[in-house]
Amino acid sequence: MDFLKQNLQFDLVGSYCTLIDKDSKSIRKVKYPQSISIDNFNFCGSSVLFRTKVLEVSGFYNPLFDRIGSEDFEWLLRTTKNFKYFCLPKPLYNYRRIANSLTLSKDGNPSFVFSHKIVKSHFYKIFIENQKFLLGRP
Repeated sequence: MDFLKQNLQFDLVGSYCTLIDKDSKSIRKVKYPQSISIDNFNFCGSSVLFRTKVLEVSGFYNPLFDRIGSEDFEWLLRTTKNFKYFCLPKPLYNYRRIANSLTLSKDGNPSFVFSHKIVKSHFYKIFIENQKFLLGRP
């Protein structure tokens, strides 16, 4: 909250996170890029705080991606088209990893990988169409 109050040019802020096990013991620290682009997009979705206007403009999660592991990915990509994001370079969030969780299974889960590919493909298409429009190309 302090970061957003002191840095009015940013609309969303996230942080690194610490992965913890079922007993709350630290597994490892996870670092993320300080800014987000379609080609450099990794973040701890649970650590993101944002100004009210972000939700008013961008809306909620897209239900197409609900419970397949990409709803936060799609939402943050959508919001960063209009708003500026910054990742604080310190772990301010503990993320519990337990067996059979959706997030833990994303590493090898075909539906999770597929849903991320759909989201990324969708945004690349929109980005290319917008670039063509701005350059006056059909």
